[in-house]
Amino acid sequence: MSKLFVFGIGGTGSRVLKSLTMLLMAGVKTNVDEIIPIVIDKDETNGDMVKTKRLIETYIATQEKFTHDSGKFFSTKMSLLDNNLCLPLKDKVKKFSDYIGINQLDTPNRALVEALFSKKALDMETTEGFRGIPSIGSVVLNQFEQSEIFTTFANQFRKGDKIFIISSIFGGTGASGFPLLAKTLRGDTLLPNWDAVKSASLGAISVLPYFIVGEPNEIGKVDVDSDTFSSKAKAALAYYAETLDGQIDDMYYAGDAKHSTFTYSAGGSKQTNYAHFVELVSALSIIDFANKNETEKGNQTAYHEFGILNPQHQSDQVIFDDLHADTRKMITNPLIQLYAFKQYMQLEFDRENRHQPWSHNYPSKSQNDFDATFKQSAAMQNLDECLKNFSIWLNELADNNYHKHSFIPFNLSAKSFAFVNGKSDKCMIKTGNWRYQNWAWLDNELNKACTNKDTQVSETMTKEQRFLEIFYRATKKFVDE
Repeated sequence: MSKLFVFGIGGTGSRVLKSLTMLLMAGVKTNVDEIIPIVIDKDETNGDMVKTKRLIETYIATQEKFTHDSGKFFSTKMSLLDNNLCLPLKDKVKKFSDYIGINQLDTPNRALVEALFSKKALDMETTEGFRGIPSIGSVVLNQFEQSEIFTTFANQFRKGDKIFIISSIFGGTGASGFPLLAKTLRGDTLLPNWDAVKSASLGAISVLPYFIVGEPNEIGKVDVDSDTFSSKAKAALAYYAETLDGQIDDMYYAGDAKHSTFTYSAGGSKQTNYAHFVELVSALSIIDFANKNETEKGNQTAYHEFGILNPQHQSDQVIFDDLHADTRKMITNPLIQLYAFKQYMQLEFDRENRHQPWSHNYPSKSQNDFDATFKQSAAMQNLDECLKNFSIWLNELADNNYHKHSFIPFNLSAKSFAFVNGKSDKCMIKTGNWRYQNWAWLDNELNKACTNKDTQVSETMTKEQRFLEIFYRATKKFVDE
């Protein structure tokens, strides 16, 4: 059973993991049996990380209850080490100067430290990250190897498992944490199974600048200077080329020259940003790496970049047709299926479930009804939360008030089948029967999955498994048609 351990460093790491979870909800295929996400972040209250943790927890609960087969909705298993997403760092020291013990240094060493770090840096509270200063992050993050979760990671690792690292190159936590983690994974340690870890396939994405920070959403001064993002990225790229070339098997890069503008927050629960297309692209790099065979592994680092086609419409709005063929093949059908499922649950379920044979005629026992009581069950509440998060994620990706490059694959206001942007004319299924248009057509397909002997869903499945299976079959028929 192969596992992919995904380390997400800093806020960007958490947001990319959110996009990865959305792709897995839709059933985007991976060539691994299990994905185990781990976030490394000094800011344990980071709003993006907290939201991602909740999303992954509901994904896990839904996957365990509803999934019975691979290659369908929620089909890839996700797990958390010790039921935690964030790898906690042992120290709880707030100020950087206290962390390095400046008051315990003798006069010459204290003078050296004060020459290397500004007073502002020494007085910085690190509990909410490193405010875009990698030199501080590289000192504080050097302790993650001592974490119990990192030991659990080593205990669970087996030959044939893979590792992937997500980091940004223009901030503080990601830019400092990535080379430290890569060095540790390729170095020697007394932790268990380390021979397997050290020789494992290792992939990474370094996210280039794709946003700038605007005015703070709280009283205070903006501590991060967006004007330095490009210069810091260039310096980090030069450092990575010198120290990491040959250590990483597959190195991915993604960024956006048309920067979005996010409200500044120093950290904590207020640090939440809208989902961005670059984060979706970064999640696709994880899928691409997961699907590589060991035979594709070379002796040198393979470098990968992502691009889109020259759009034939509004150039700042990316739709499915703007993606290259391999990417379209990977995500278009799964996302359309999940969106159709979400739309039906939002627009039609409460109105139709009392009348349709699929909801109460199969199997014949009343306790198997997909009725209002079933919808209020704990399992369905988790599924509903996942679908609502999927809807929020799509709305954030599409918001051109935040993004200069927005991802708008769907007409989010459409109530009919004509919801795929660029393909609205192909979304009107011609049934020859006026009664079976739009969602009535989907009801008819759901009924076939329950009542037609040739297409009937197996009674050996649990109630929850049957529910997700009939919707997967019906939405797949919609895509095929």
